[in-house]
Amino acid sequence: ANQISELTQLHEKLSDFGNKLETCTGEFDELISEFKVNLEAFKSVGTRVETIISPFERLAESLTGVFSKDAVKNMVDAVSALRVEMETLKQHVEESRAVLQQLQSDAQLREQHLLYLEQRKQELEAVCSTLSASIEQLRSSTSNLQAVESRIVSAVSEDTRRVSLTSTTETADQGDLRDPSGDRYGGWGAQSSYRLSPSVTMSRLEQRGRRIIGTDDQGFPIYEQ
Repeated sequence: ANQISELTQLHEKLSDFGNKLETCTGEFDELISEFKVNLEAFKSVGTRVETIISPFERLAESLTGVFSKDAVKNMVDAVSALRVEMETLKQHVEESRAVLQQLQSDAQLREQHLLYLEQRKQELEAVCSTLSASIEQLRSSTSNLQAVESRIVSAVSEDTRRVSLTSTTETADQGDLRDPSGDRYGGWGAQSSYRLSPSVTMSRLEQRGRRIIGTDDQGFPIYEQ
């Protein structure tokens, strides 16, 4: 019965030590020393209880080294340094987050710019297509105009040649019709074989001075009636 009571007390002491160790934030040396004293008190209970206490004594020795003042100070310093590092890391995380947001914003702007450039490209391609069609139409019109111009030049050249021939013929006719002797038929009289037909003379005289009002399908001049 005494051993059971002692073991119960040992259990309570161990539980109390565990709770204090869990919540302790300061003097670990005093807590461990108290724990060692409590363990020494239970050695008088008996050999079997002492055997049970031995592992806890080794634990107390280990805790003495772990929770010494220097060790605790080192741990506190390490925790403080860790907190500083955590704050620095937090700042880096915030900065990285800001940079990431900026990159996302820049990416969206670049995407919008690319869409705008694509739209402009399509518009320019449409304009270029329209210009190409207009250039082809102008080339066709120029070819037609050159053909018309060539026909007009040919017609004018032909008309000039005809007018020149007509003027030459009329000059010759006028020379034949007039004579210094006063004979209107060139001195040969009414029976001269070189007398021109009145119809031919009138046709040539009528053709002289007629105005060109256009050209036909083949490019020849059309005279005013």
